[in-house]
Amino acid sequence: MLAGELAPGDLVGVAFRVPEVEAPIRARALVRHQARLQCGLSFVGLLPEQQMIIERWSRRMAGIRPASRFQEIAGTEPRETAPIPLKPQRSGQRYRILLLGLAILLVIGVGGWWRWHQAWQDLESRVQKESVSQEQPVKVSANLMEQRLIHKVEPVLPETDQPAPVQGVVVLDVVIGQDGAVIKVRPLSGPDVLASAATDAVKWWRYQPYRMNDQAVGVETTVTVEFQGTNP
Repeated sequence: MLAGELAPGDLVGVAFRVPEVEAPIRARALVRHQARLQCGLSFVGLLPEQQMIIERWSRRMAGIRPASRFQEIAGTEPRETAPIPLKPQRSGQRYRILLLGLAILLVIGVGGWWRWHQAWQDLESRVQKESVSQEQPVKVSANLMEQRLIHKVEPVLPETDQPAPVQGVVVLDVVIGQDGAVIKVRPLSGPDVLASAATDAVKWWRYQPYRMNDQAVGVETTVTVEFQGTNP
């Protein structure tokens, strides 16, 4: 229905219905030719959805190629790649599914790593406890270990300002490793000055490895160091 006479070149608003579409199509059109109440219109700025509706209707009505029928009705070529609403939706669903899968894999990976870490710590703790229990030094008499001494370093007498006799006895608690090296020295009795000198010397002593059941074991014993001398 035309509200008045139109002239070629006029820009008008049009509305028409297409079968199987509830809402009318509203668009702008350019008047190409006019004869009495008949006008040839060319659509301007059609939306992609409107183009698809007109294209489907044209195919059903004329049974010809969509491009030719659309050109006849709208006066313009349809877009070659008209967006289909379902594609972005499917793409978004695939993207969300991919993110969900990655999140699940991440959670599984972190959980697996945590369990492995905990199991490894438990194993290390048990090994350390067993190692400590197995490496508890065996207490051996001082006389027996003195017979196994193979390297001895004499203690250096402490220096004083005036010549004076340096005498005393120092008793040390000594822990010897499986290889016969002294690994720990602790003074038990004696003057502090002499105990320090004795400790520094005994750290360098070495023994033949002590064996039990054909296996070298650590040993805890006592060492007595006697000082008898005079400072220069």
